Amino acid sequence: LRALQLSGPGGPPHVKLTVEWDMSTKERLFGSLQEEVVQDAESVWRQQQAHGQQHSCTLDECFQLYTKEEQLAPDDAWRCPHCKVPQQGTVKLSLWTLPDILIIHLKRFRQVAE
Repeated sequence: LRALQLSGPGGPPHVKLTVEWDMSTKERLFGSLQEEVVQDAESVWRQQQAHGQQHSCTLDECFQLYTKEEQLAPDDAWRCPHCKVPQQGTVKLSLWTLPDILIIHLKRFRQVAE
């Protein structure tokens, strides 16, 4: 069992726990569940109600949004090495190949204006 205390500026403290089980111990303690469902905490429901957040998306939609081309802001312009003129560009993340095991970290977050 490993624990790490995480806290953003002005935000509530969060604790990240990582538990690694060998299969025999897991089955002895919890049985062999075919389908494990993780229920959201009541605080998640309260936040959704308070902020009207009802949007959800599929994993495919998440990848489509994550790999969508974005126009950079004028403040993020890059200087062309040939003509030395600032150029407004685009950025796009692409997945070219996938490993045998792909780990996806889904993180709930809030955006804070600076």
